[in-house]
Amino acid sequence: MKLSLKLKTILSVVLFCVIFVALILIASFLDLQVSKIMTKGILEPGAYHSTNFFGVLLESVGCLPIYLFIAFALCVLFWCSLRVLKTKNKAINVVLGVICAIGVVAACWYAIKDSAGYVFEHAIARTGYGTLEALDKFEHSATVFAIEAVFAAVMAALAILATMHFKEDVLKKLFKFVIFAAVATLVANLLIMIVKTPVGRPRFRALQSELGQSFKEDGVIAFRPWYKGGGQPDAGVVSAFENTYGVDDAFKSFPSGHTCSAGTLYALIMIPDLFELKHKKGAKLACWLVPILYVGLVAVSRIMVGAHFMSDVTFGGTIAFVCFVIAREVMLKGKHVFAVFPKSAQQPEQVAENVSDEAETEPEEEAQIPQDGVSEAAKPEEAHEDVAVEKEEVPAPTEETQE
Repeated sequence: MKLSLKLKTILSVVLFCVIFVALILIASFLDLQVSKIMTKGILEPGAYHSTNFFGVLLESVGCLPIYLFIAFALCVLFWCSLRVLKTKNKAINVVLGVICAIGVVAACWYAIKDSAGYVFEHAIARTGYGTLEALDKFEHSATVFAIEAVFAAVMAALAILATMHFKEDVLKKLFKFVIFAAVATLVANLLIMIVKTPVGRPRFRALQSELGQSFKEDGVIAFRPWYKGGGQPDAGVVSAFENTYGVDDAFKSFPSGHTCSAGTLYALIMIPDLFELKHKKGAKLACWLVPILYVGLVAVSRIMVGAHFMSDVTFGGTIAFVCFVIAREVMLKGKHVFAVFPKSAQQPEQVAENVSDEAETEPEEEAQIPQDGVSEAAKPEEAHEDVAVEKEEVPAPTEETQE
């Protein structure tokens, strides 16, 4: 049985609400217990950084979707500026293209730098060699910067060349996709940044680290549920974690920025609405399942390494998901909203139809008015008399005619 768009939309919203409410209820009561279970054997007692392969891998690549999307978006804008955008002065197109190309290189560079930073941190945690001060100098050295820049330039050049053969109609559709997806990405990550610092929730690994345990005994820091804000602790506490573990975000656990950045992959849900894909049903399903699975893996890994609680990753992933669903709905001009509330969708159309109907019928009525100024509609009795006369003039059938 094929479901209508209205029923599909209602069922999808109900399913989403049920899953989200269930996860938040579990997290509200069992946040700390879930973290203790999932970090067991992965995050050593008293340690801040985990050496678990799965955790380290996804911590290093978890944010890649946001950087790769920015690079892809700028590649699209690069070719749009050169081939689609019509300006009186071609120099403007060239300047815009150069700016976009530089942006692609910058996005690739940030992707490399972000991943490499986590790798260096875990290298020290695993081997025990080196200091945070030496690591900081190494990361910001001219040699490392040059290596990252070269790799970023190569990646950017390959990305621009890979998108070179997009046709003009494809670029126009991708431009639309990029704009809506970029707005969703910006809104989601701004919300995360705005909330993190004022809430000031300590990470699980900050609480269970040796330094955290000493602060807990003194009553300086403590575990807090997601719905209880407390703000950042004293600057001395934050500095102590930075000097000891090389981190400045030990008290920015809620919500999860990693999970939200991974949620940039939700941009894929817009693709089937813009392009005719082969095996459309399978492709559409993949565009929904791939982001959900990836974000789920990143969320689990963040709990395993003690970087976040269950509620942190639930809100981080959900914020990204909701932002992209809203962006998709706006791009589709409220298709699913109007499917559920058809009256609100039909009112403007009905008004337009009524106006057009009146414009079409008025000339016809005027054409029916005879020259004497009296319309046929005003002579109902005469019309009936004429009909009656016509009926009388028709001879009744006789027996001969019937034979």
